[in-house]
Amino acid sequence: MWNKQALEQANICAARYADKWYSKILSNYGVTMVQSFVIEQTDQTPRLVLDAEAGTMELVGICYVEDPMDFFAVAFEWMDEYFASGKTELHCVINITYLNTAASKAFRSLMRHMDQHCTSGRNITITWYYEDGDDDALDMGNFYSTNLRVPITIECV
Repeated sequence: MWNKQALEQANICAARYADKWYSKILSNYGVTMVQSFVIEQTDQTPRLVLDAEAGTMELVGICYVEDPMDFFAVAFEWMDEYFASGKTELHCVINITYLNTAASKAFRSLMRHMDQHCTSGRNITITWYYEDGDDDALDMGNFYSTNLRVPITIECV
């Protein structure tokens, strides 16, 4: 699916939190955003898995980067291109254990973006995982499940 040079360049970009040049660099190597790829978890960013074949998006870990919109931009663009390619179903797995203030704003934008796609006829579902005793993560999941039209299943792990 990936040629070696594109993968190396994507990993460099992922290390820079998927900045605004991410999709341009990928497209220069013939890789479209609708393909599947992974940004590995770091000590400041969650693991982000975008799997076009399985129709899934996964966010796991903590997020307290200085400019989280740069990190989440790749998810926004991927989701738009994923649905533009004719796909209509997406399942999201979310297990976020910590968001700083800036990251929570960017994450809220991502959740609203999913909600907009849902109201446009796309079938999006979310499984929201939280650790036993993590009331903040549970409260955040409950907040989104009551304020979005996207169906959210909340599960303790």
